[in-house]
Parts: sequence; C-alpha cells; structure tokens
Amino acid sequence: MPMGLHLGLGLGNPPQGIALEAETQAYLTAQGANPFTGATANAVNNTIKELKRLGLWSTTQFAGLYFLANPTDKVAAPTLVNAINPTDATIGTATAVNAPTWDSVTGLGWTGGTGKAINTKNKFSLGLAGKQNNISMGVYNRTINPAAAYPRFIAGFYNTYCNMIISIRNTNNQTSGSAVASNFANSAEIADNLFGGLVSVDRKLSNVQKVFRNGVEIAADNRISIDPTNYDYPKLLLAASSDENGAITYPSSSQICFAWIGASIQDNIVSFYNTILNFYLIPLGLNV
Repeated sequence: MPMGLHLGLGLGNPPQGIALEAETQAYLTAQGANPFTGATANAVNNTIKELKRLGLWSTTQFAGLYFLANPTDKVAAPTLVNAINPTDATIGTATAVNAPTWDSVTGLGWTGGTGKAINTKNKFSLGLAGKQNNISMGVYNRTINPAAAYPRFIAGFYNTYCNMIISIRNTNNQTSGSAVASNFANSAEIADNLFGGLVSVDRKLSNVQKVFRNGVEIAADNRISIDPTNYDYPKLLLAASSDENGAITYPSSSQICFAWIGASIQDNIVSFYNTILNFYLIPLGLNV
C-alpha cells in the first residue's frame, strides 16, 4: 500500500480514499517495514484526528501514547512506536523486554509475565509532558479477571520514596494507583472486581491523586506528591513496574492494548475516554 496517501476501511482491504493525517503518516512511517494497515490504520487515524479536534493531541499533553493492538495483521507483533513522539531519539520507540506475549491469534494486545514488560524509556528528567503536580498515566486493560498469580502492576515505577503505578490485584479485589506519591502503599484505591477497561491515575494538585476507570473517578486520596525528578529511575514500564535499580517487578497477566503517559488529563477525561472508545477500541473489537 502506498504509505502517505490512503488506507483501507476494512481488515486488509485495499486503499479506498481515506486521507491520512500528517501525524498518522509520521507514526506509520516510524513503524518501518511493518506499519499498521487497513482497519487498524483507519482507527488510529480517526483517533488522532479526533484528539486533534479536541485540542488534546500535543506533546504538552502526552509524553508517550501507544496503540498496542493490530487485529488487521495478527501474526506480526507491531513496532512499539510512541505515536505522539514517533521520531524522538530517546522515547520514539518502546522496547519489548524479555518477550512479553503478543497475541498472534487475535492481534488484540500484549500480556506481561515474570520478568517481562514494555519499556517506554520515559524518564521525568527528560522534561517531557508530566510534572510533579500535573501528571497522568493510563492503560486499557482487556483482561476482566486477571490471574491471581500476577495481582500487581499494569504500568509504572516504584520504590520507597516515589511511585507512579497502576495496580490491579485479583487476590483482594482492588484497583489502585499512585501519582508520584511516596511508598506504593500510599495509593488511592477501591475494593471491587471490575478490572477491565481504561484505568488511569492522575494528579493536578499537590495533595490530591485520583484513579479513573472508563472516564469515571473511582478513588481519590490526599497523599502529598513527591518530585519524581529526584528519583529518576531507568524506565517507566507497561505490563509491569520497575524498581529503583531498573529491575522488572510485580508483573501483570493482563492483556493491554493502549496506554499513555503525560500531563494531567482529568479535566478532559470523559471526552478523552469517549474518543479512545469510539474511534479506536470499538472499531477494532478491543473494548471489554
């Protein structure tokens, strides 16, 4: 298919006159020899177009934004390009560490496991979107009932001093998150068993951190923020977390198909969720 011109509407269909946004073209070009095509490219393009219309597509809003599914071409794992910063020398492409499982049967996402994760290479000292009191991180979790053997983190980093995590714990029916607070026990949390969906942690005040699911606030607390640049760990991971030594810890068995890291988005979380749902998740059959 001639990249930079058009993309098909259906799974593997030939081009049918749908023009690419310039940002989509840059993203697909950065994917190299195996770019999204067909319905996947169409869904990504429509999502980017809508985020632009809403004024949310910017590097001041996002440091990293990741489309992690490809049902159009199930067999080949997609290149983990950062859609918002696709050509950045440091964070332009995430890395699959120790072979997290790509779903080559359905193409619907990635699953972690012991010692496995996706390394976004994002660090707060890089000066990207996301500051001490203006920060968010989110993941779309497709696994409604994650295995109890992996009841832990689907994104983040942690140690005793400063943590940015999203945790799903099947063993005690709990969803929690920490937005640069001290000690990962200091999380905003809710006891329930509704694990699937777009789960995010967000902070825009020094004394309030919040957890959202599918655009709805489900938990909040008043843990004080910590300057993350003082504890600048090697990596911020998806499908697991990293500790102060960069080791992969508390991996998750959840399948993930979308993620972001950036500035606080809670004021626009409903429109953001609806965009991801209606333009990316539903067209590709990713929503749970």
